[in-house]
Parts: sequence; C-alpha cells; structure tokens
Amino acid sequence: MSIKADSVRILAGSRDNGVYWSFDNGNSWSLHSAGLPEKDVLSLEKLGTSTFAATKGGGVCIYNDAGNFWTPTNSGLISTSVFVLLSQGTSVFCGTYNSGVYISNDNGNSWDLRNSGLPSAPVFSLFQSGPSLFCGLGAGKGIYHSSDQGLSWSHSGLTTNTNALAGLGSKLFAGTMSGIYVSLDNGITWGVANSGLPAAASILSLMSNNNMIFAGLVGHGIYVSLDQGNTWMDRNSGISNLNVNALIRNDSIIFAGTNDGVYRSNDNGYHWTRTSDGLGNLLINTLCQVTDGILAGTPNGLFISRNNGCSWLYCGNGLSDRYIQAVTVSGNLVLAGTGNNGVWTNSLSVILGESECVEPVRLICFPDPTSDILTVKSATPAFKFTIVQVYNQTGELVFQCDKINEDLLSIDVSNWHRGIYILKIHGSGETQTRKFLVKPD
Repeated sequence: MSIKADSVRILAGSRDNGVYWSFDNGNSWSLHSAGLPEKDVLSLEKLGTSTFAATKGGGVCIYNDAGNFWTPTNSGLISTSVFVLLSQGTSVFCGTYNSGVYISNDNGNSWDLRNSGLPSAPVFSLFQSGPSLFCGLGAGKGIYHSSDQGLSWSHSGLTTNTNALAGLGSKLFAGTMSGIYVSLDNGITWGVANSGLPAAASILSLMSNNNMIFAGLVGHGIYVSLDQGNTWMDRNSGISNLNVNALIRNDSIIFAGTNDGVYRSNDNGYHWTRTSDGLGNLLINTLCQVTDGILAGTPNGLFISRNNGCSWLYCGNGLSDRYIQAVTVSGNLVLAGTGNNGVWTNSLSVILGESECVEPVRLICFPDPTSDILTVKSATPAFKFTIVQVYNQTGELVFQCDKINEDLLSIDVSNWHRGIYILKIHGSGETQTRKFLVKPD
C-alpha cells in the first residue's frame, strides 16, 4: 500500500480496492477508484496539481478532479504479461493479462492502447476475419468484436473463457473452457459444436488446415473435424502428453506444442512423432512458423528448428524475460510476448542465423543417463545455484534443494523410477532447465 499527502487530503492506495482519501487527517476515508483499470495500487505521486497512481498490471493513471475519475496515461507503456500477438499487415496487436489490447504500427517500438468497450479481463486470443477483429477474453467475458481495428469493441457473445479463435470458410470457431462454439454470421450468434468431444472439454488451441480444423485440449490431446465442426474424432496416436497448448502447420506437416515438447505429423494427425531434441524446456507455450523455420516459446526462452523439428537451437539471446507466451512475425522482425516484461523484438535474420542461436552453456549434467548419482555443475563462475528442483514427466516435484551461491550438486536418484526428469536450476537472476534420463541398472 502507498500513502501520499498534500495540503488538503491524504491518499492511500490499497491492494484490492483502489484509492481512498481522507480530508480529516485520517479520521474518515472515502473510496475514489472510478476508472482505474486495476485496483491494486502500488504507488501514488503528486506532480504540481496532478495526482498519479501506478497500478499492478494497469499501468499509470491520472486523476481528473473535475470528473472525479481516473484515466490511463501510459502513452504507449507496455510492461506487462503478454498472452497473444497477432500480426496483420504493418500492424501488430498485443493481448495482455491485465491491461487489455495494444496496437503497434512501428514494429513494436511504441504501442497504443485499444480498450474502448473492452471489460477488464485477460486477453487470451485474437483473430482477424476480413475487416473484423475478434478478441477472446478470460474471466467469463467471452468474445468481443471490433470493426475498426480495435478503436472500439462490442460484445460478440459467449460468457466463458475463450482461449482460441480460428476460421474455416465462412465459419468462425471459438475454443473455450466449456468446449467449441461456432458462428455462421461473423460472431453475431454462436452454437455449440461439441459432437464427439469429451464431456466438459477445455480447448487450448485451434488450427484450420484445408477443409479440416484441429483442436488441442486439456488432458485429451488432439481432435480433428473433417466436416467443418459438425463432428470430432481424436487423433492421438504417438502423443504421450495430452495437454496441447499450440498447433501450427508448416507446408504439409502439422506441429503440436504440449507440456512434454513438440510433436509433428506428416499425415494430418493420424500419427505423431515427438521431435524435441535440443529444447531447453519441454513445456511449449506457443509455436510460430517463420521463413525457413519454426519457433517455440517456452518458460526458458525461445527456440528455433530449421529442420522441421528434428532438432532445436536456442535463439533468445538478449531476452530480459525468458518466459515466452506468444510469438509472431512482422516483416523482418520476430516479436515475442513475455511473462512480465511486455514484447521483445529481434531481427528475423538474426534469429535464423545459426551462430546467434546457441544458448550460453550454464549447466553440465553427468552422467546422462544415470542409475545412481546425477552431478550438476555450473559451467561458468557467474552462474550460482540458489534453488534446485526436479520434476517427473507428470509435472510432480520430486526433489528440491535450496542452495546459496553453490555451483556443484550431487543428486541421488538410485531409488527413482525409470524415466525422463526435468531439472530446473534457479540462480544469478535466471532459470536454466535441462532434461535427463534415469535408467536403473
């Protein structure tokens, strides 16, 4: 909470309700939070006759004394959690967790807020259909529609979290936490399209391919419809992890990003092969097709494959926040949406250059596979361990050790079950992730 006083009042910023103020030295307080996009107020400041409030996720707002309300005054400020990026011609749209939709017309150098008519809710998906821009929201707010490139928005139906949007012919599909919906009239009305899907299916991703549409589900893998969403069937042969966060197509090959790496299919999803060699983190948040490659955004940075997923190289040098949630390409630029620090940009030619795609070696793990002791050693004096964690393939934490400025650790795995484990090392302001195999004698 923050407190600020001037000659006539005391202002107090709260965690959940916005700003209170008192005109009688704190004996009584009144709430003045109209217009604040977020009610968690981190700081208050006076500049001349102006009063400013810095909010968590909603940026900076200035108080209008004449109208008794707050208005955002971010002037392009975008340092927030970015869930989705959409490139459209020379424009890039950005959907955030706390502060709505932004647009950039200068390759991400500056951003303008486009929130008129949008409720306060996380932006999970963006989709362009002709002149119409659609926005899928969380917090049960459904879908919003704009016909003027985000200058104004109106509710377009549904009251459930909408994680994914896609189009096929004249149909618009919405993947939600309660299944799939379809609209035949550009989002004016919606109907359920769940025939063949598991009960209470939660949809994470959608992708259209020729006359087919693919859906990535939570816990149920991939489903495909051959009749424009009328019926669905599962296509999970070869997929061991059934949380499918991303789907893309590169020519005739389909790629699926899961909680256990990347899978690809050469036959429209009938069979899948895991292709994750070189990925520094197996949780795939997003996938993006680029010239001569595929990008994968993970909690441990950005990776590229230039051989259709056979191998991956790190290509996120310079990232201030390695947690990548969204990726898009605009012209010769790659834009990556991060977990906390807005949008990072880099030249596509740099990303594609193999010499720029080598992750600095921070960890050495040996032997791998191992049957008794795994030794973890820092490869550089600058990287010291603070927290060491190991997760099994189901995401369960099986080992944790808090170390202060250590660069060497031995882990006894002699009683562990056979399988692949994920090692996460936190230290020196970054997180390194490696996988290793336990193979008992």
